[in-house]
Amino acid sequence: MIKKVFVSTEVRKKIREYYKTAKLFIPHHISWRFFTFRLPSGAYTRFYRIKNIEQLRKLAVKYTPINIWYSSSLWLSPRSVKSKNSPIECKSLIGHDVVIDIDNTNFKKTVEYAKKVLKGMHNPEYIIQTSKRGIQICFKKEIDTKGLNMEERLKAYENHRQELISKFKGVDSKITFDLYRVVRLPLSLHNKGNIVQFIKDINLIEPLEYVYKDKVILPKSRKAMTDGGKPFPPPQNNGRNLRNGIRNPANSYSAKYVTNNILGTKGLFVPILIYHVPRFSDEELIKPIVELKELCKKYKIPNFYLLRNDEYLYAISLIALDSKRLMKILKASTSNMSKNEFESYHQIYLRVSPYDFGKNTEQDQLRIVGTVSYKTNKKFNLSKSHKCLLESLGFVILDKGRYVGKEIMKGTLTWKN
Repeated sequence: MIKKVFVSTEVRKKIREYYKTAKLFIPHHISWRFFTFRLPSGAYTRFYRIKNIEQLRKLAVKYTPINIWYSSSLWLSPRSVKSKNSPIECKSLIGHDVVIDIDNTNFKKTVEYAKKVLKGMHNPEYIIQTSKRGIQICFKKEIDTKGLNMEERLKAYENHRQELISKFKGVDSKITFDLYRVVRLPLSLHNKGNIVQFIKDINLIEPLEYVYKDKVILPKSRKAMTDGGKPFPPPQNNGRNLRNGIRNPANSYSAKYVTNNILGTKGLFVPILIYHVPRFSDEELIKPIVELKELCKKYKIPNFYLLRNDEYLYAISLIALDSKRLMKILKASTSNMSKNEFESYHQIYLRVSPYDFGKNTEQDQLRIVGTVSYKTNKKFNLSKSHKCLLESLGFVILDKGRYVGKEIMKGTLTWKN
């Protein structure tokens, strides 16, 4: 049973009014993260598909959370990651921010230690004051994990964080060095009423700004996870419940991803361009299709095969390119998502299976849109693995040429209940 937090109606109104107009902050590569809200009821709920500030604002206004956190790590499938004890196939780590949390009963000591951290590590992404005595410093640091599998990548990040422990002994290691922890969202509200505000100059810290100062009483009880304000049911393991099809919503996610790497080759990729196209907005398809025709003409690309779901349009070509030639195409397009992913992770991800919430629904399924073609005499090597993918999705392949690589898709990751 979830013990209720004492939050007055007046406080909830103030929280709602704040989030209606506040200048909110979203971390980079937001779609690879999850957010955790603590609700006025005392329950905790997670959200996995926040794409932009307006979506975050709507959720904050609706649920009036007394705290908001986000995952410092980037996961290919955030919903699959529960804890350190999750199966290794669920831990598809693709990045991690170094977030150093400093919390001392004496705020002057907190500031002094923050200055030492900033001398040892330069160019933070942001510095925030979380409370009367706490400071958080975020660094966007990446390590080379190319060619590593999921288990090796996890170990590489964990080893890198352990090396930092010897340098920064005064920080909260539970937050700073744990890949699975969440951190406070800048410009969100703390349950004590203050704004989690940015620190522009560590030598000139402004007083905390409060939205409310009413006392919020938090119960000393075990945290309860919820989804959309409704508590998750306890795990159902007995035969009766399994026969009746009862499942824990926390574990009812399955997805399959592929990347644009060509298996069996060294440093060859196919172009995958991703465009945001809102649901039921077929008019928005015109702009990317016109752009794709121009790219085909400029770079002599024979075909782009088009797919879409409820959120995005995906354009896939089978031509095999090295990273330099691929980046020229990405930079010439308006597909910032593809460009940013390739620059950050040296690969582009495409989800080829729908979200599954235990319901018989076709929502978010990939659907064939068509093909953008250009007649050219230029000959390319083509990806055998991506040809198999497109054929499995229902396309008739128009490209002719020499196919390279293997048929099994590199980077295909599957999670099943």
